[in-house]
Amino acid sequence: MSDAVNKTDAIDEVALDSDALRALPEGSGVGRFVFRALKSGAETADAAISLSRGLGRQAVRLTGDAAPTAQDSEVFRVLTVPFTDANESLSGQWAPFDQAQQWVAAAAKPDELPVNIMSFHGAHIAWTRRRMAIVSSPEKFASLTATLLEYAYCESELLAVEDTLADSWEQMERDLPVAFEFKDRDLATKRQLAERFQRVMLLGARLAKIGPYAHSPHHHPPTLASQVAERLRERGRMAHRHEAIGDQLEVFEGVYELCGHRASEFTLARGGNTLEWIIIIMLLAQIILTVFDMLTATGT
Repeated sequence: MSDAVNKTDAIDEVALDSDALRALPEGSGVGRFVFRALKSGAETADAAISLSRGLGRQAVRLTGDAAPTAQDSEVFRVLTVPFTDANESLSGQWAPFDQAQQWVAAAAKPDELPVNIMSFHGAHIAWTRRRMAIVSSPEKFASLTATLLEYAYCESELLAVEDTLADSWEQMERDLPVAFEFKDRDLATKRQLAERFQRVMLLGARLAKIGPYAHSPHHHPPTLASQVAERLRERGRMAHRHEAIGDQLEVFEGVYELCGHRASEFTLARGGNTLEWIIIIMLLAQIILTVFDMLTATGT
């Protein structure tokens, strides 16, 4: 993470003046990352960081002028600024760290939390959802970048499930009567009910995938990266949010499972009634033919 900052790109992207950019120490750099699937048995791509095995994702660094693909939902940026004991203490106002915080804050939306800041053993970190800054000795860049990106991925997944559920309550409440009784008029919505049930199950799978990270126990012996990860989870209330969303998903799963049962029962009952009527009609036809034969025989 020691590539030189592209001054022109930084001015456009960070909206900082050139004097502020020149204030960054030599060796500062900005990395752009996207999260892509890591296929089973495949090796981590070049310029990529493999996340925890259970997540099945890798953070791929976009090099040069490479643009994200249509499948890349978001681009995450990490600013690394070398800081050693030879620099001015961060307990005071160190201009490069102030500029790093401003760079991080520039990406925060009005409805998002402000910039979070933490310091551990000479490493100083500022982050929002899409931008992160690391001010530390260069040998810590790799482990801290991987830690921040793993948190960013799990946070984005958690937030996506939260937002999807928040937008789905009204529809679920409209579907609730079907969980009690399925009627003829509900046949038109059977396919939509099945699709909603599938979406709920997929959300549950996404939530389960990040569960081991959200509830990860303390690492022993602790490392700088593990302590940062623990603090990130605490600041993001990840364990609490994960449990709360799990409780909400249980409600959705229960409702749409009942809808599925009612739809199946209705379809089976309707099929049974149709079969009964077919049998009755066949019996009536047989009776009519028998009576006709008897009348014909009597007439003869």
